[in-house]
Amino acid sequence: MLDIKDYLSYDPETGLFTWVRNTGRQNKLNKIAGHKAKNGYVYIQYKTKRYLAHRLAWYFYHGVPPLYSIDHINEAKDDNRICNLRLDTDKENGQNNSTCKGMSWSTTRGKWQAAISIKGVNKFLGYYDTPEEARDVYLCAKREHHPFWVESK
Repeated sequence: MLDIKDYLSYDPETGLFTWVRNTGRQNKLNKIAGHKAKNGYVYIQYKTKRYLAHRLAWYFYHGVPPLYSIDHINEAKDDNRICNLRLDTDKENGQNNSTCKGMSWSTTRGKWQAAISIKGVNKFLGYYDTPEEARDVYLCAKREHHPFWVESK
């Protein structure tokens, strides 16, 4: 029985997958595999199943499926370079202390937006002119709603 590794190749430097075998009209030899979905993640269709590319990247590079969540260190959900992926528990993944946690650039508004997850529900905190303002609002909400969180200096 052929494995998915017999059909795809993964480049850990770029994070991209390419087809090494034809599997039909869409999946042609040497064509980049996968598509970016609305949620920002890259999915790869193989036979009748859709796979998250970051989980496949972990499997291809390490040789074993990931047991926990995979965290995108730079928070870019489509950046599947192995240096940008780390194994994480769900709780750690939701509470990591990266410099951009809780804020993102809104291309529609042309401003920085802040948001926080409270008991599994996303709460929008507003739009801001600078990343520093968005970060300050996020940290204030984080201290209020996550009292056991320890801020890194």
